[in-house]
Amino acid sequence: MHHPQVRQIYNQGGLAVAPHPFSYRCPCLGAKINELCLDGVEVLNAAHRDAYVNRLAQKEAGLSFAHTGKMLGDAYTEFPGKSAEELYQAIKRKETKPGGGPAPLRHWIFWNMEIAHGVSKRLITTSFRKEEHRSSSDDPLGRVDQMRRRNKIIAMGGCMAFMATPLPLVCGIIGEGWIRWKGRKKWKEVSSEWICAEKGIYAVGR
Repeated sequence: MHHPQVRQIYNQGGLAVAPHPFSYRCPCLGAKINELCLDGVEVLNAAHRDAYVNRLAQKEAGLSFAHTGKMLGDAYTEFPGKSAEELYQAIKRKETKPGGGPAPLRHWIFWNMEIAHGVSKRLITTSFRKEEHRSSSDDPLGRVDQMRRRNKIIAMGGCMAFMATPLPLVCGIIGEGWIRWKGRKKWKEVSSEWICAEKGIYAVGR
């Protein structure tokens, strides 16, 4: 089935690849990957440290996108060749293979600290700027510029407290437990749907 958005991708010479199809963190295609005409499905997402979401996708191209430089290469795609064109053709011919694994917990902790550092740096520069700063629409820190001075001071204190205390480690450990719980829940949910679908097909066949 050619979805209008998939057709738009093909019309521009692109590749239709479904990222993290069973993610519990953001909107995803889920079982629809079986209905769409796709070039590939991401089966290894380093951002998912739980033991379930990637396994669900593998029942159906590991990619190396990263939220921080430290995560580059945690998951990657192996293909015959080195150039972008060779990668393009390898995906078209289904000749890719996922490699790597989930990002280590320390990479997520460092990423959170980088966010706090980036926000605090932005808060300092905008607080002492006399003229009004208009951020671009694609600037992820644009909302920081619109904060009132009082709120900026509070946010600055929060960033400093986060970076100067064991909070990143504590949040990382708590977050680790949360993602494993969510991953296990997603596994049970999708697996039960597949079992029901298989039983339905078997009943119709008989």
